[in-house]
Amino acid sequence: MISLTLGYIEAIDIRQSARSQDRTAPGEGCIWARAEKPVDLFVALESGNGGRVYAQARLPVTGSDWQRLDFTLTPNDTDEAGQFAITLKEPGSVALGYAFLQPGEWGRFKGLPVRRDVAEALIDEGITVLRYGGSMINDPEYRWKNMIGPRDRRPPYHGTWYPYSSNGWGILDFINFCRAAGFLAIPAFNMGESPRDMADFVEYANGPADSEWGRRRAADGHPEPYRLRYLELGNEERVDEDYWRKFKPLAEAIWAKDSEMAIVVGDFIYGKPIDDPFKFTGAASGITSLAAQQKIPAALCPSEPNGGTDSPPARLATASRRTRLRSCGSSESARRALPADPTTRDSALIDCGRRIMLCIVPAVLFPRSTMGPQML
Repeated sequence: MISLTLGYIEAIDIRQSARSQDRTAPGEGCIWARAEKPVDLFVALESGNGGRVYAQARLPVTGSDWQRLDFTLTPNDTDEAGQFAITLKEPGSVALGYAFLQPGEWGRFKGLPVRRDVAEALIDEGITVLRYGGSMINDPEYRWKNMIGPRDRRPPYHGTWYPYSSNGWGILDFINFCRAAGFLAIPAFNMGESPRDMADFVEYANGPADSEWGRRRAADGHPEPYRLRYLELGNEERVDEDYWRKFKPLAEAIWAKDSEMAIVVGDFIYGKPIDDPFKFTGAASGITSLAAQQKIPAALCPSEPNGGTDSPPARLATASRRTRLRSCGSSESARRALPADPTTRDSALIDCGRRIMLCIVPAVLFPRSTMGPQML
């Protein structure tokens, strides 16, 4: 009997990366495996039907303890419909905990686990800001502390799109990529993170190398602080009372560590113009009031008075009525929702001096230099 028990596979597509490269450009990877009896495991680059083998390597699995097996595969031809195969050629049984394949140094961007052609295309597009969010962050197991350390030893989680997702590409990998590419990074976090964990993240990202989490960052290969200035709490959220109850302690923990950190709130799409911010229909999230959005600047901006025409609640109501908030399903409609004066503080998207950004899809960012809105 031949038996393969697989944990999970992670791969960066080497076919697309190799389009402009010599067909013999190598791919490299690793496998974690164990077997009750010694067995030879084979990894190969094959045609889609397995009829042709372009490269192959034999990996001896010697015992029942987990072992890491590194390999390099250099194909002798190009096949854009090929596949990565892991096989046994003789009767035996092996358990696979992790399998990974990526382009060699030739196909990666500045040595990172990122396809060079994709990274260079983003740079050529003139991108300057990149947000790392999406439905995957809403999974209860999506936690930043599972995304640090050696990539092949991070625990997987039950993903949104797949039964299992590796943490081989996580928030810190994203920040490393943005720094290498010259992008401003905005990572998004699960709303289930604890205040303590968010405080630890800020220390990991921005703390000195002799702090507890700064030492962890240094051990992960980055002794200098990232000096991260923006992060998002949640994804495209239903900004209601439940969101507010989670947001407040997280924001307070973040600012206790770094008062300069800007927190992004990702609101969702609105299908109709809003005349009354406290009574409307057409929100994709189902909310009918912006009362929770009002609480965020009102309660977390102690420098602002709680009443008067310049208070956060008054500015939110005034801005909503004046600009008639529109659905931001397109960049054009989002721009129409913004005030004509790019430096005004009387905006439909409020920054109250404590670095809170309320973003309606597609996201709008207030740079610290002008406090004026810009489309991401």
